[in-house]
Amino acid sequence: MSKPAVNPTLLRLALPLFVENAMHVLTSTIDVLMVSTISDDAVAALGIAHQYIVLGVMFFSFVGIGSSVVVTHSIGGQDEQGARETARTAMVVNLVLGFILSLLLVATTRQLLHLMQMPPALFDYAQPYLIIVGATLWLEAHNVAVGSVLRAYGHTADAMWVTLVQNILNAVGNDILLFGLFGAPKMGIVGVALATAGSRVVAAILLAYFLKRRTGVRLRLRDFTRVPVPRLKRILRIGLPSAGEHLSWWLAFMTVTSFPA
Repeated sequence: MSKPAVNPTLLRLALPLFVENAMHVLTSTIDVLMVSTISDDAVAALGIAHQYIVLGVMFFSFVGIGSSVVVTHSIGGQDEQGARETARTAMVVNLVLGFILSLLLVATTRQLLHLMQMPPALFDYAQPYLIIVGATLWLEAHNVAVGSVLRAYGHTADAMWVTLVQNILNAVGNDILLFGLFGAPKMGIVGVALATAGSRVVAAILLAYFLKRRTGVRLRLRDFTRVPVPRLKRILRIGLPSAGEHLSWWLAFMTVTSFPA
């Protein structure tokens, strides 16, 4: 039987979570700083395209936040089976939602950028970035769900270290593909997108490893054929109000941003 982290204190739980959130913010900051060496247009395009990526991640937070609370309640009630079923439900729902959003982003990239009233001169920068990063958005859905489960079991440091590794890989990948280090081609903003996608793949593999090692939870193929509706309702009952506030704020921000364009 899996066990939560031993004697978790407020600082022990909160500090890794704070660092993890800071690392998530740092990822986009590093991308913007490096892309600024290309042109101001590239920075503007990246900023607009990235808003849709953040919007997608906020959708995944509905399940992430809710599952973290429900899994914690199950663990506190000594319901190990319930905790595992909730964890698998969260991963399945987020993965399905991630695949849907990835397909939508790839299929409607130009329409989404037009919706933000993006100037035509920026399309050559924004479109490939949104297609590449959007195509791997399902991996971010997986990472959000698994990270939430690990935190519910008290293993907040694991998610923090994975995010740190992801940031390092993203920065190194940016250097290599953006500036053509070690004989690599200079790929511009496409290289930045590929570095982001690659770092997501590594993060997903590491999180899946920690999930199995720390909790014993494994996603099975049959989990995709039956989703426990009562558990999903419990997850959404908590997650929708919690993440919905941030989603409303972000949609308002995107609306205001589209006006000056």
